[in-house]
Amino acid sequence: MKIAILSAFHETNTFSKVATDKRNFETNTWLSGQEIIKNFSNTKTPIGGFLKAIKDHGHEAIPLFAAHATPAGVVQASVFAEIRKNFKQQLLQNDDIAAVALEIHGAHVVEGIDDPEAILIQDVKEIIGEKPIAVVSDFHANMTMERLANTAVWAGYRTNPHIDTYEAGVRSLEHLFYYLDNNLEPEYSFVKIPIIYPPIGQATSDQPFVQLIKRADELRELYGFRDLIVHGGYSFSDINYAGISFTALGHSADKPQREKALLELAKLAWDTKETFTQEIFDISDALNFSLQAISANKRIAIADIADNINGGSAGDSTHLIHELIKLPTIKSLSTICDPIAVKNLKGLQIGSKITLKLGGWSDPIVGAPINNTATLLWFGDGTYVHEGLMNHGAQYTIGESALVRIENSDLLIQSFAQQPNDLAQFKVAGVNPDDYQIILLKGAAALRANWTSKVDVFYNASSLGMTDCILERLSYKKLNNSIWPLNRSLLPEFNVQHQFSVE
Repeated sequence: MKIAILSAFHETNTFSKVATDKRNFETNTWLSGQEIIKNFSNTKTPIGGFLKAIKDHGHEAIPLFAAHATPAGVVQASVFAEIRKNFKQQLLQNDDIAAVALEIHGAHVVEGIDDPEAILIQDVKEIIGEKPIAVVSDFHANMTMERLANTAVWAGYRTNPHIDTYEAGVRSLEHLFYYLDNNLEPEYSFVKIPIIYPPIGQATSDQPFVQLIKRADELRELYGFRDLIVHGGYSFSDINYAGISFTALGHSADKPQREKALLELAKLAWDTKETFTQEIFDISDALNFSLQAISANKRIAIADIADNINGGSAGDSTHLIHELIKLPTIKSLSTICDPIAVKNLKGLQIGSKITLKLGGWSDPIVGAPINNTATLLWFGDGTYVHEGLMNHGAQYTIGESALVRIENSDLLIQSFAQQPNDLAQFKVAGVNPDDYQIILLKGAAALRANWTSKVDVFYNASSLGMTDCILERLSYKKLNNSIWPLNRSLLPEFNVQHQFSVE
């Protein structure tokens, strides 16, 4: 059996003014045919999972097209049109496939289109007809029933930080093979809960999600569902379907149990909505606590949660870096994205000093640019391979990059924003993070996967920015009165939707 592989993956921050263009995709992933196998074989990614499951079951993978971009602002309409064109052309040229394995994010927004993923799935279905589609999506998916209507099976990540992306890819195809091998027809039930959480409140090892996932697993086992997916939602997309949801995958006979299970989970989610445990500190408190910890010989990581690159920020916030530069006795390390600064450093000799304007370019809200004398420590190609738990073996790049020192702060300047989830990003510049007392990391929950074991204490520092975790400070328009915590007097009704997959 020939199984096609398609992917269109983007987490869209609608508050960001930095539109997602084709260059963003091309710098990450814009691949077709055998290039996909070359890049994703033996990687702990969803496509790596697809390839492994297809091979293990004795089938043939037909890689068609894959497009991934770093989270940022809305995707340009012309880029989405090109993605759709590639999907359609590749499918029409491979009409002998028996099924499609599709990777999406679940929080993809395009100029003028709030749910482009439903359109992509509809496009695929119109071309392949009765052949089944197996989908894998991110934990942060904002889900819609329209997507489920045209798919056979669905699987989602169960962890945040996302250390099971490969397993989720495998699981989606295991679901498909189960129904095909047993000549069964899958059926979905779905419920949405009007709650959004900032990413820092969505760790699956913390409340409330540790409890929600545990109960979902218990209900899946109790009733024998094929899957019961917890979709954590994504708060930085101001779209009317954002929020937590649950999807149960089963068959026609278990419809009453699916409704019962989803209503229980919906009530549990609502009742536990204020239980998330991550503390958020303002900058002064985060730095004061850090200094106290350093005096006790502890190493500190500070999550710059308002400049969460994986949440769609530009990676150029200066609020915290300004304050670190004022601590000349503390050795600190951070990243910042500024392609113009990288260009200004290119060609200089190592050890050169330059008055450098740095950061603060994407929006006034992210802080004033840094204007200081900087010493160039390294310049080179910022391509690296993930070594840790998240997407192990996958290749990333921060483009041409430079390492500079300002006072006692070392800054890895990226020309292309990538969240520093993996230590390999610093290693490419010859940096050993163990040499620093404070490491400032532009991200939120995902940072913990590889950094928690490397430091003694993690602090979440809050400031203004495109990924502000105090959600009430963001300028929501479509969600303003329809979701908690933006409307704290909301009294929800939970509506379980049932639908056969279209096959």
